[in-house]
Amino acid sequence: MSKKIEEIVCTEAASFWYNCVQKDTPPENVIPAEAVMKRIRREPETIVDIPPECVPLVEQWDELRTARLLAEKVEKKAKGEVINLLGVSEAGDLPDGRQLIYMPQSKRYIDSKRLTAEKPEIAAEYLNTTTFPKLYLKKAK
Repeated sequence: MSKKIEEIVCTEAASFWYNCVQKDTPPENVIPAEAVMKRIRREPETIVDIPPECVPLVEQWDELRTARLLAEKVEKKAKGEVINLLGVSEAGDLPDGRQLIYMPQSKRYIDSKRLTAEKPEIAAEYLNTTTFPKLYLKKAK
């Protein structure tokens, strides 16, 4: 790495450390990854006012979410039609050399409903609760 690049990296790192880390101030114009945002502790029963200029962003997210859900429904229907092409076969050869495969897969799991019904004390001992944020848009009253 050249000296010039090293100087730039060191200067930016020092600036970030002093202006953001030590002052406990997030950097401007940086959207953290969703995994980071999920770890932020939210203050219970608090509500913030979203500025009017940000409403288009919320609407864009809602439209994209709706489009994704619709696309998932369309994809599910198309998947059924593609599987139907196979008839009773596990695979099908496409004209371009690709192969469509629909074969059984195995997965081992613990039947938690049965375990809870038959051995509730053991189920309770190994039960974990996961809490996570879920973003949704509530209709106006």
